[in-house]
Amino acid sequence: MRALVPILAAALAVAACGPGRGPAPGSPLGPEVRREARPIGTIPAGPGAAGAIAPPGADPALCWDRAEDPARVVSRSVQVRMPGGGLVTRTRQRIAQARRDVWFETPCAPALTAELVASLQRALTARGLYDGRIDGAMDDEVRRAVLAFQAPRGLAAGTLSMEAARALGLVPVAAERQPGTARGPATDP
Repeated sequence: MRALVPILAAALAVAACGPGRGPAPGSPLGPEVRREARPIGTIPAGPGAAGAIAPPGADPALCWDRAEDPARVVSRSVQVRMPGGGLVTRTRQRIAQARRDVWFETPCAPALTAELVASLQRALTARGLYDGRIDGAMDDEVRRAVLAFQAPRGLAAGTLSMEAARALGLVPVAAERQPGTARGPATDP
């Protein structure tokens, strides 16, 4: 019996290293995203507001949020035939991509009006991502639809990014500045 204790302890330790719980297979939500702790339906504080978050060196006139892009682990299992004729499975794992924080620009709180959220709901409905009420409320269902829109574009977050807002036609696309025009500073050749 004493000989089994180390074996059981090792088995429990290995079992604890297994994959964590995430979304159900085939779920449109993709990998779990850790978020800043704030109530659902809120967006990041405006520039300069208490509790505002921003990446280092960010423009203080803009609003930002971040999502965690989890590490990607590649597993490879091989079966090895033992001298006694049995098979043993050996698994090796390696980190293909390290975990990273992804910062993205968001509409600031004053810009996220009920009218803008209703337009967001209509845009997501037109793309088959939202089937809730068009009521101008930024709720969990809208956030899931925003996540479903943004995830294939590389951002696994339910907070509306400015890039997604532009792609959905909700905010104007900034005109590119041309050197020497009224829209941009002139440069010396």
